[in-house]
Amino acid sequence: MPGSLGPSFSFSVPNEFPGWICKEDTADESGNLASAVDSAQFQYSDRLWHTFDSSGHHLARLTAFHFFPQGPGFEGLFNADSQLSPPAVRVGYWTPDGKRSDGPVVGGDESPANGYRAWPNGLLVVTQSCQVPPGRYTLSRFDDRANKLGGTSLTGGCAAILGAVADATGNWLLVVYGRTAEGFPEEAVFAQWFDSAGNSLTGWFRVGPIAGTKHTSLVHALIGGGAALQLDGAWTSFLPSGKAEVQPAPAFLLAHPDADFTLVRGARAYAVLPRSGDMSQMELYSAAGNRCGGLEFPGAGLTTGADGSVISAGGSDGCTKTVWPALLR
Repeated sequence: MPGSLGPSFSFSVPNEFPGWICKEDTADESGNLASAVDSAQFQYSDRLWHTFDSSGHHLARLTAFHFFPQGPGFEGLFNADSQLSPPAVRVGYWTPDGKRSDGPVVGGDESPANGYRAWPNGLLVVTQSCQVPPGRYTLSRFDDRANKLGGTSLTGGCAAILGAVADATGNWLLVVYGRTAEGFPEEAVFAQWFDSAGNSLTGWFRVGPIAGTKHTSLVHALIGGGAALQLDGAWTSFLPSGKAEVQPAPAFLLAHPDADFTLVRGARAYAVLPRSGDMSQMELYSAAGNRCGGLEFPGAGLTTGADGSVISAGGSDGCTKTVWPALLR
């Protein structure tokens, strides 16, 4: 546990549009910061990002979505539309000052693509196609500079995606809900594990029941491998890496519904981040799930960066940021 919060600094994210709010923050492994300004009326392709150096000085304004910290810089997806070609989604890598290196096209208007965090660096992209049922998913793994490392394709792309992740072992996980191509007789949550080259390790397996058509979800990697699933605000499951197994979510997550978590201390500990109630509190847990203690911050909307910085959001639009640099490095 830190002995104190230590020094901090604050800055404001430019917000050009009335009614827009700052909704997401991160920091790369060198302490460079990125904050998103967004509106619920638009899709992620319209999200604006601003980058800042490790002292909070503004560096760049850019458009991207699914934006993840690397070391240094950021990687994600961006809309590469042009007047001369169909809409396209590309992988991109941005330096902290906003210079972009373009990776391959991974999606388009009829094949939406989503990006997910890969550990320790890089990106996992899942592209979904359902023009002809049962549809297809395409998974692509990228390094931290938008270079493709591997990929695979499988049937079942008409089931809705709950999340995906590339974990610390190098395995990939895809979690969906609906009916898969293998003809399961019910609407449910299903998952499948792949190795680092995209070879299937498990085939589809049932994770649990589900009802309705609209759900909120999180799929996050756990320390050492495997992933936790949160569904509609409740942590429900632990999925061991590479196995067709479903176990209860770790006790420290079951005790914190409506909370998120990040990996800190070089992915050797967990920071639990409340998303309802008192959002100024952060609790730290060991890799084994033992509580180490709690921290209270001025401000709310807490998150952490890849360098261990803690970031809070304040102001009516959430665009006033306070940073405790490398507090949880």
